[in-house]
Amino acid sequence: MKKAIYTIALMAGVLFANGQSAAQREVTAQDNVQNAEQSLKAAKQQLMETYPAYKKDAEAQIKTNNDSIESIRERMVKPRRSPSNDAAKKRIDELEDRNDDLRNRLYTQ
Repeated sequence: MKKAIYTIALMAGVLFANGQSAAQREVTAQDNVQNAEQSLKAAKQQLMETYPAYKKDAEAQIKTNNDSIESIRERMVKPRRSPSNDAAKKRIDELEDRNDDLRNRLYTQ
């Protein structure tokens, strides 16, 4: 019996302490939505300001990677198989993967 009374008293205390009316919850929710919209607007503005510089840097990196690929291909030993050719091919593959990743991030947004 004591346990039931304590449980009921505890539940009543929780309900009264945390209870908000529907109007109060609606106002709180509207404030949260407005704050989220303002944060989103600020984030979009920041993106619009920083994206052109990011794009320019990424395109420069792609060009640098392409130049490196061409340089490595020129230095490769002619068609025979050698450890240096294998290492060069591996480096070329890595650079091409990086270029593909950069292109995907730039042009698929």
